[in-house]
Amino acid sequence: MFALILTILISVYGNSDQAYISQAEVRRVIAQTADTTALRPEDCAPIEQALDKTHMVRKAQCYLQTDGVLVVRIEQREPMYRVANQNRQYWVDQDREIVAIKPGLHIQVPLATGVISDSLARNGLYELMDYLTRDPFYRPALQRVAVTEKGEAIILLTGNRRVLMGAMNKSFPKRLKKLVKLYEKGFSVIGEPEQKEFDLRYKGQVVTR
Repeated sequence: MFALILTILISVYGNSDQAYISQAEVRRVIAQTADTTALRPEDCAPIEQALDKTHMVRKAQCYLQTDGVLVVRIEQREPMYRVANQNRQYWVDQDREIVAIKPGLHIQVPLATGVISDSLARNGLYELMDYLTRDPFYRPALQRVAVTEKGEAIILLTGNRRVLMGAMNKSFPKRLKKLVKLYEKGFSVIGEPEQKEFDLRYKGQVVTR
């Protein structure tokens, strides 16, 4: 059974209110993949496969209605943070996938710079950025995370504050909580310190400079 497509209904959804894929892009992929003047239900699978390969698409679904309407639902990739690594820049999405930056598309996400391998971006750095963007203390103050040649993280916060966190291993949450506790129990009483650097790499203490 063939159907003449009178209407294509496209919806793009995700965690962001911003659409990262335009309807024109979706329509172009459909036109390149199938003949919409004589579409069959089984043609939806190739359309889905082609859309799944499209930049910023996480998952595509489509189905053909009996009234000649082709329904296409696009779940878009959600960049979690941006990496600026020497001469290369990219996003890391919610699935830990490395996603090329789309020209002209501006997404407000945290920035990580320095010596960052793809493996680090998908693992230790991902875990750190996920923690920072969820934590009520660090999230509003986070400006950038710099990674040293030794693979240690320096967290840059508002107010020109630098947090020397150290290695991005399983113990980093415990280290980060030391600074939160210091602000809650100490600086809330005595006031903000003049020192702007906080070294969390020492066991059981925070060294300020």
